[in-house]
Amino acid sequence: MNKLRKWALECPDSPAVAIWSTGSSWSELEAAAEAIVPENSLTVLERNNAIVFVVRFCAAVAGERQCVVLDPTWPRDVIAEIIHRLSSIGPAEAIDLVDGDPESRFLISLTSGTTSFQKAVSRSRGSWQHSFGASQGFFGPLSEDITLAPGSLAAGLNLFALAECLYSGSVFRALDSFDVGKAHENPADMKTFDREGIPTQRLRNPP
Repeated sequence: MNKLRKWALECPDSPAVAIWSTGSSWSELEAAAEAIVPENSLTVLERNNAIVFVVRFCAAVAGERQCVVLDPTWPRDVIAEIIHRLSSIGPAEAIDLVDGDPESRFLISLTSGTTSFQKAVSRSRGSWQHSFGASQGFFGPLSEDITLAPGSLAAGLNLFALAECLYSGSVFRALDSFDVGKAHENPADMKTFDREGIPTQRLRNPP
């Protein structure tokens, strides 16, 4: 979140995120997220791809808060049971849109549940920050790139791509829903792509 504030200050009107035809600048994204930083220490995020997903994710991980990202296509009874199991987590300290301790947990993701009930996997802030640095060390700076993640933001790889763009100051684009044709379109303002995807996306959403 410190990086989000940095980009909002240095390039406030530059594009930050676009979910297909709807976009947000860095300053708009920062203001929207800061306005809804939650009182609770844990936020359950179960939405389809949209700008509001990005805004709520940024707000949900401010300070030392944690975010649980659920696939909105899962059965409602499964989602209800997961929320029930997490309901004991209490309020958060009042804090602005800033980074928390690198050792603190910020993300709880869940397995797909194909063989048993979904299992939780947690990530620390420092683990992803370290990965961002390693990625940029290998691929080079991403600030001039445009990253397209055509699948659901509930998928870990796509969510990581979003977070990496927020960290590096590069433009992140996603589709409102997965579509092979859209994923291969190249609007006039998209000169360069890093494409992120998961193999099962093609299996679940055949052309």
